[in-house]
Amino acid sequence: MEHYDDILDNLDWNGLKLLLAVVETGSFRKAAQTLDVAVNMLRRRIEKLEQQFGHAILIRDHGGIRVTPFGAELLKASAEMVEAAKPVGRLLRRRDRQILGSVSLSVTEGLGTFWLIPRMIDFQRAHPHISLDLRCAMGLADVFNMEVDVGVQIEYPNAPDLVVTKLGTLHMMLFASEEYVRVYGEPRSISEILNYRFVEQVSGQVNSSMLDEMFPNVPQDFVAVRTNTSTSHAYANSRGAGIGVLPTYARAITKRVRPVCPDFRFSRSIWMTYNRNALLSERVVATLDWLRKSFDSKRYPWFSESFIAPEVFERQFSNAASLHLFDGFRDE
Repeated sequence: MEHYDDILDNLDWNGLKLLLAVVETGSFRKAAQTLDVAVNMLRRRIEKLEQQFGHAILIRDHGGIRVTPFGAELLKASAEMVEAAKPVGRLLRRRDRQILGSVSLSVTEGLGTFWLIPRMIDFQRAHPHISLDLRCAMGLADVFNMEVDVGVQIEYPNAPDLVVTKLGTLHMMLFASEEYVRVYGEPRSISEILNYRFVEQVSGQVNSSMLDEMFPNVPQDFVAVRTNTSTSHAYANSRGAGIGVLPTYARAITKRVRPVCPDFRFSRSIWMTYNRNALLSERVVATLDWLRKSFDSKRYPWFSESFIAPEVFERQFSNAASLHLFDGFRDE
């Protein structure tokens, strides 16, 4: 015979709350509408309770539902349980009120603007009393002296005594707009790149000598546009100003661009860094957890250690249920 403690451990406690809702509304259908759940799910949960207790709880007939004598006892105990749990709820609400204030986060402009801002809605709903001070810039903030609470950057921090965590990998490829390819064609190999025009970004954390390293002996007119921000660089690329280097997740943001010369690619690590003292703040801890989830490679495969071609993860995210990840940015 199952031990009493084992029954309590396995008891569907939330099912008791559903039971209360069914009885209060007088029917499974009305309870389902009130709770915005499926009727069959409610029936299964009540049946599970009946199996666990070994007694009928509700009797269904043409007149609706009737509560059995055992069910009446269970309802009384369940109502007392809900009432007894209210002080715990008040403690949780008090804790939520305490996780308030501002968290300053420095992040590279592209990752901040195109990636983290769309993720911020979920963070706001989970932590409505935290204000994020998001500083999207390519310069490095002084995390060591707590100029900001948290830094997300592609340059490894060299300040001592900082906590450094690798969030993911930023894989880069050459991209061009459909319009540019239609007018000028596309390079099929790295050696052909110099026959096209290039959109270059030069800013903090983006080495000014990167172009020479990528393409030695470039013609004088090779660069069509040179910008100092990720947003202007990406916009110029998507509007057909030339070929440029973008992260592979660019295809998850806009369909205006597509990879060209797929043999050319490189990667940069994405680092999260913070002062150990920041862990004393629950709001910072909540922000760190959100950042880890935002770059989770299991959910967002383009941040994984291994290179994944855009067409591969596009197939994975082609269903309508995944479109909410990119609301506000996708172009069809």
